[in-house]
Amino acid sequence: MPNPQDRTSLMTPRETLSRPSGVAIKILDGPRAGETVAVDKAHVICGRQHGVDLAIRERSISKVHFELRATQTGVEIRDLNSRNGLWFERRRLYHGALVPGDRFQAGECNLELVAVTHADVEVTKATRCGDMIGHSPIMRALFAHIERLAQTTLDVLIQGETGTGKELAARAIHTLSRTGGSEGRGPFVVLDCASLASSLSNGTLFGFRKGAFTGATHDQAGVFELADGGAIFLDEIGELPLEEQQKLLRVLDQRSVCRLGEPGKERALVFRVIAATNRDLEREVAEGRFREDLFYRLSEEVTTLPPLRERGEDVLALARHFAERQGATLDEGAEIAISLRDWPGNVRELRSAVKRAAAMSNGPTIHAGAMASRRDPSASKLSGLLSEPRSYSEVHAAVDRVLLPKVVREMKGNLTASASRLGMSRETLRNKLRGLGLYAE
Repeated sequence: MPNPQDRTSLMTPRETLSRPSGVAIKILDGPRAGETVAVDKAHVICGRQHGVDLAIRERSISKVHFELRATQTGVEIRDLNSRNGLWFERRRLYHGALVPGDRFQAGECNLELVAVTHADVEVTKATRCGDMIGHSPIMRALFAHIERLAQTTLDVLIQGETGTGKELAARAIHTLSRTGGSEGRGPFVVLDCASLASSLSNGTLFGFRKGAFTGATHDQAGVFELADGGAIFLDEIGELPLEEQQKLLRVLDQRSVCRLGEPGKERALVFRVIAATNRDLEREVAEGRFREDLFYRLSEEVTTLPPLRERGEDVLALARHFAERQGATLDEGAEIAISLRDWPGNVRELRSAVKRAAAMSNGPTIHAGAMASRRDPSASKLSGLLSEPRSYSEVHAAVDRVLLPKVVREMKGNLTASASRLGMSRETLRNKLRGLGLYAE
C-alpha cells in the first residue's frame, strides 16, 4: 500500500509518446536570405516586435504577424490580423495547414516550412483529471503535467482560448495539491477580475472593519484572507485595469493584507495563486496594457490549455459525455455533424450545443439536424443524407460530399494543405474528389 505522504506514488500510470515540439523556418529573401531558424516550441508567434518567438525585422512584417502550431504532420498557420497578410500560392491565407517543403509569404517576405520536430513526452494513461476529460495525447500530457505541478507550491498562470476549461484545470491543480497540508483541504476562492469594480476593489481584495466607511455594517474578510490555507483563482486576470494591478502585486509579494479601517494591522496569509487568461499577456506587457512585474510574479509556471480543434478524438468523447448527462444519446448522423464543426467556442460551445440539442429533440436520441448551426450548415445537410439506414460506403460517400469541399474551401483550393488537414495523401484526396465529380483535370 503506498505511503499517503509519498504523493508521487499516487500519480496515475504513465507512458511515453512522441509529440510535436518545434518548427524550423527558412527565410528565403532579405538580409537573412538562406538562414534557417529553429524554434523549440510547438506554438510559435512570428512578427517584427521584440519578444516574439520568431522575429523577422522586415518592414512589411507586422509587429505580431502570424502564428504556427505544430501538428503530427505539419503546422497549422493563422494570420494574426497582420497589415500585409499571409499568402500561399498567390492566394490570401487567413487560416490553413502547411507541410514541410511548403513556401508561403508574410508581407513581402518569402518563407519555407523546413521541418516539424518531435520529442518524447510523458503522458498519463488516465482519461480524466478532476472534472476534465481527455483521451487525446495532448490532454493526457496536460493531465500528467497538472499532477506534477500539483505537488509543488508554484503559482500558476493558465492560458487558453475562451471555453477551453481554465477553471476546471485550476480546480484540478488545487484538488491534487499539497497546499493546506492534505489532498482537497483548504478553500478554493474565485475572483472574477473582469467584474472587479474600482470603487469596491479595496474592500473586495483586502476586506474591511465595521465602520471603516459608510455602509460597512460588519467586519468582512477580503478574498485573499478567505483563501488562507488554500488557493485563490484569479479568473480573467488580463481584464484587470492597470490601476488595480499594483494593489494585487503587493499582496502577492507580501502574502499579507491589511483590512480597511485597520491601518498597520497586517494579517499574514498562506495561499497559492492560480491565474487564468485568454489573452496573450506577453503581448499585453509589450503594448503597455499589463504590468511586467505582475506578469513575472504570476507566471512562476505557465500552462497552456489546447483548443478543441487540437484535441482529435476528444470532440466526440466529450459530446457523448455531455449527451449522457442530459439523459440522451447521439446517433451516427449527429456524431458526424459534430465532427464537421469547428467549435471556435471550444468545450463550452460544444457543451451548450449538445444541451440545446437534447432539450429540443423529440425523444432521447439526438439526430444530425438538432446539431445544426447557423454558422455552419453542414449538419443540416447531413440530417437529410443520414435520415435512413444506409450502407457503410453510402454513409462515407455522404460525409465526403460535405466534408471534402468544406476543407478545400477553407484551404483556399490548395489540395496539399487540404490533404494534410484531412490526414490523407494528395493523390487520395484528388481521387475522392474526382469520384464525386468535384475535381476536373
